[in-house]
Formats: sequence, C-alpha cells, structure tokens
Amino acid sequence: MGAKMSKAVDAEGREISLSDAENKCYIAPLRCVHCSTELSFTGQYLRQLGDDTVTVSACFKLKRGNVHKTDCPFDLTEKVTIVARESSPAVLSKNESGKYELRLLAVKEAIFGLRDIENKESKSNNPESRPKVGKEYVKSKKQLSSYLSTARQVLKIRAQCEDNREVEDNLELVFNGNRVHWKDFYFMDQDYFRCYTNLQRATINIPIAIQGLVRSTKVVPGKYGERAVLNLISPYRETDDPKVIDTVNISIWSSNLSSFDKFKYKDSIIIFGFWKAGKIDEREGASEKTKGKVYRNRQISMSLLTNSQICPEKS
Repeated sequence: MGAKMSKAVDAEGREISLSDAENKCYIAPLRCVHCSTELSFTGQYLRQLGDDTVTVSACFKLKRGNVHKTDCPFDLTEKVTIVARESSPAVLSKNESGKYELRLLAVKEAIFGLRDIENKESKSNNPESRPKVGKEYVKSKKQLSSYLSTARQVLKIRAQCEDNREVEDNLELVFNGNRVHWKDFYFMDQDYFRCYTNLQRATINIPIAIQGLVRSTKVVPGKYGERAVLNLISPYRETDDPKVIDTVNISIWSSNLSSFDKFKYKDSIIIFGFWKAGKIDEREGASEKTKGKVYRNRQISMSLLTNSQICPEKS
C-alpha cells in the first residue's frame, strides 16, 4: 500500500522530478527516494468531465508487485499509524483484527458539537457580551476539533490512493458498531450517480465524503438572508435518448459568507458530512452547443455546519 509521489531516484541515484520524468530525463529503473523500492511513472493527461476538460496530474507510484518498507513515509500503513498515534482512541484506534478503525459516530458527534459551539460564539460580535466559558468548554472544543482533524487526515490518505482497495486493507470504517464499506463512504466524480442512489435509499444518516473539483463559488440571496454556495464540476451520462443527458449537481451551502473564499476554479477538495438527495429536475440546454438537449439533474446538497468539514487535498 503506497501513496502517490512527486519525486523518485533513477539508476544513477539522481533525484528525478515529475518534469524530468515527463521529458524522459532519467535512466530506468525508478526507485523510491526513501526505501528504494521500484516505482512506475504515470504522465499528466486530460479527461473530459461534463462540459469541462480537467487535468490529471502526473505521479510516481509503486510498480506492480512492489511494496514500500514498513518505515517508509510513503507507506500508507505507516501514514495511518502516525495519524492514529496522534489521535484520540475514541475516533481512531486498532480493533481486534489488528486493523485501524475510524469511528464515524464520533465524527458525527464532533460535527454537530462544533456547530453548536460555533453558533454560541457567533451570537455577538462583542466579545464582552458573549457567554463566559470555562475550562471544560475549551477542552470540549479542542477535543471535537481534534476528531475532525483526524477525519481530514484520513481523507487525505485516501486521496493519495488510486482506489479504495489500497486503503481498506488497513483502515476500516465503523458507524455505531456497523462496518461501512469505503465505496459507500468516499465518492469521487465517477461515483456521483451511485452516491445519489445511495442517498435516496439510505435508512440511516451517516457522514460521507465527496471529493471533487470546484466549479464555482458565489453568494446568493435567500428567504433567511444571504448564503454562500460552492458547486462542484459535474459529470454527464448519456441515455438511450440522444437528446437527453443525465447529470449530477453537487452543491455545498453555508451561512458563513466567507466559507469558500479561498477556493478557486478546479481546486480539488473533499467535503464530509450529511448530504441530501433532492428531486430530479429537467432543464433545456441554454447555449448554442446544448440547444435542443434536455438535462436531467440529480441534486446532491449539504448545509455546512462547520468549516472543519472542508478538506483541501493540498494544504
């Protein structure tokens, strides 16, 4: 199990960057800069995502059949161990089978707990008029924040993997005593349609993570005042009718108008929390290119309870 890497060494011991590899300025084989296990290189390429063309970054990764040494910082098992060492066992610890276990119920309680604390703190702009808080209050906020910090670190580890199989061998997900499969917790853009179906059928509301690229951020008026909204770039899916295209639109809403200020077009982010599947609506294409086509939109949305639910992939 290994993370994607941005550097390698070649047969002559020279450090090779992604740019060097793209230009074939190295002598094979490529190896890990820390443990010397053999690597392969995947070059940068473009892919179509809905109306957008997005760039998939180049990377070095383990060559098939190779593994990192257990103390290598690029070994994902080691990464999980380090996170667990710095985390509360209430949210991340080893289970009886020897695997690490992220407890999603603790994550849920932390999200709502921090929401309540932040609401109390924001009731007044005047610090003197805010309710006084004691050591237990501060301790509670620090503890809840640490739970969400652990969740974000786990999500970043998952983002470094090509698929769920690389992480689920060493890190399990549990909600209220029941195991949750990674495919039902972590969704990339190719999973959005399945995510929508899962949300429609769900009988238990658990926190899930959606990874994607930012399409837009804006502030919009509403019944109870202005709200900020962040939209992700959405995939399309062809149907039996050439004039009908299925889409999934994902939006995150916040009463904090500055929640999304630091994000720009095509930034890669992960947002975890409690999502809702809305009704399917239809609209006709508005541009010259899409005129005559009908888009069937599946709406997935979430109200952000605390900014700690946002996890930029690079930070």
